[in-house]
Parts: sequence; structure tokens; C-alpha cells
Amino acid sequence: EQVLNDLANRDPLTGLLNRRSFITISNSYLEQANHNLTELCALMIDIDFFKKVNDQYGHETGDEALKWVAKKIKSQLREHDLVARIGGEEFAVILPSTTQTQGESLSERIRLAIHNDRFFYQNQALKLTISVGIITHKSGTNDVNELLAEADKGLYKAKSNGRNQVVTMAF
Repeated sequence: EQVLNDLANRDPLTGLLNRRSFITISNSYLEQANHNLTELCALMIDIDFFKKVNDQYGHETGDEALKWVAKKIKSQLREHDLVARIGGEEFAVILPSTTQTQGESLSERIRLAIHNDRFFYQNQALKLTISVGIITHKSGTNDVNELLAEADKGLYKAKSNGRNQVVTMAF
């Protein structure tokens, strides 16, 4: 039963939540934030130049890099924070009861945890970086997809501004 549950709700590579599960749980976090009038932050994270990792070192190395980044992200989060691999080299995070300042600080810690370390695999030492878009929800929307779309705009801006940075969007 647990195996079937994991197959239905988790990304098989990283063990993080999958997109469907993440959206379902995130919407309940959003409802709670609206009900309690608390802030909540949404992050979109993308590994910079990930295609080059796959092309240059192979997909097996790329898969191991994804696992490494997933662990790095998770290591910076609190127990009640939510993280998922939502596709390719893209991750989403929900930070309940988190102000914009706290969310920016946590996003920067995640970015630095990856930036300041090296990913080692089969005698290869790779320098990976991430770009992060962040949005703070104060109240109003009941759809986490809207929040993620706004955070994604920040992610796109971080990439177009040179990558390896955090960009906060206003909502």
C-alpha cells in the first residue's frame, strides 16, 4: 500500500512530491493561509544550464545531479515546508507562515547551499547553480497555480538577468 502511495504521490527519481500531489497539498496550505490571514511564499527553482550537464556528462549524471539538488533544497527547509520536483530540472516550494523577508532569506540560503558546494559523481566535480523566483501571498487567490505562475515570472527574470540569483515578484 505504501509503495502504491509513493508511486502515486512522489517523484520516483528524487523522492520529492510530484506535481499533482504538491498542488493538492499546496492548495490546502493556501486555504489555511487565507483563513488565518497569514503570509505564505511560493518558490520556483530551476537548475541553471542543466541541459549542458546531460549533454556533456550523460543522463545518468544528470539524474544524480537532480537528486543532489533535491537533497540540498530539502536540507534548507523546515519540517512543514513543502517541496516537489514538478518537471525536468524544475522544483517548487511552498513556505507556509512565511513573510517575504523570511522567504527571500530562505531562498538565498538554498541558492548558496548549491552554489558554495560541488556535485561529485564518478570522479567528476560539477559546479551547479540555481535560479529562484519567489512570490509572497498575503490573501486573495485560492489557486496555487496562480502563485506558481507569478513565482515562475520571477524565475524567468532571474534567468534573463544572468542566472544564479533570487528574484522576488510583487503580487
